[in-house]
Amino acid sequence: MEDIQVQVEYGPGEIIKFNVPDKPYTYEELKCEIQTRINRLKDKTFEKQYLDDDANWIIAISNTCITEAFRCAVPVAGSSLRRFKMKTFDGCSPSQYPSKLRGPGRPTWDPFCVCAVAVRAGADVFVIDRCPYKPIRIKYMSCNENLLDARKLDEKNYRIYFPSGTYVQAVLEDYPTDNVRTVNVHVYPSKSDHGLTGGLCGTLNGNIWDDFMDRGGNLLSAEAFNQHWRVSWAEFLGNMNEDQLNALPRWKHDVFYCTCPHEHVRGNKPKEIRECSEDTIVKCAKEDNLALNKNKCQIRNKRSVVKPAVLLQNVPETRHSTERIHRHRRGMCIIFI
Repeated sequence: MEDIQVQVEYGPGEIIKFNVPDKPYTYEELKCEIQTRINRLKDKTFEKQYLDDDANWIIAISNTCITEAFRCAVPVAGSSLRRFKMKTFDGCSPSQYPSKLRGPGRPTWDPFCVCAVAVRAGADVFVIDRCPYKPIRIKYMSCNENLLDARKLDEKNYRIYFPSGTYVQAVLEDYPTDNVRTVNVHVYPSKSDHGLTGGLCGTLNGNIWDDFMDRGGNLLSAEAFNQHWRVSWAEFLGNMNEDQLNALPRWKHDVFYCTCPHEHVRGNKPKEIRECSEDTIVKCAKEDNLALNKNKCQIRNKRSVVKPAVLLQNVPETRHSTERIHRHRRGMCIIFI
């Protein structure tokens, strides 16, 4: 199992992942997005949105420093995934997804949106799970090494940092009229991922012909590629029990990342220096370095006040429970902020 993982769940039992090996390297910072884009129509119903093909998955890589942008997209009601190297492949098929999309003369497709993300570094796992039919979870599943630093930027934005400076941003979206909750996942590798990534986002090396690789570097067909990187329900980090989490491989402590003074390292790129620790960060990827939380088993808010993480429960929004819900939400704000 890779030492760094980002897994997303986008439908019942359908889970994919993006991997970043824990190796030092230098490359301009990139961004990988996995998000659900839903454009609201006048009636504001989820069914109408995807019937009119206005619901999209966007998986993109764009520049956050000086690199050129790449982009790819998956329409929820369609079957073509446009990858970040401008290469398309069949991202879903009727045999993989149940058919529920209704409309006269329309093909039947069931939209699958990202509803959960699990982030792992070594033996640490942080999960945001908003999938239906179970309580919402925004919490550390495991924190055996204090490597991950989870922060709450605001009510809808969370950011989880790796020790290398790589971070995952999760943007929460709610569609109350349809009882739909989604998570847009943005993966910002630090300058270390050129040619060293695997999974859904490809190799990130500029070569459009080698994206569809398995873990051994073998080229696959689009269908085989999808199946190879799919994670079963039992393998999803958010579904692991305590024993499974404790058995996760530890971080390779012979790899350190740090921010070195500009006068010492041209361009302030990460260096492998043994005096550095996992608490040292990459300046390009994380501007609020002075607010780094040393106790990473707690969620931090934007102002770096340490507060305990909480388990957010599903609360039905009925007319009779509105006042109670408002009190509940105020309580959450007090806990986090």
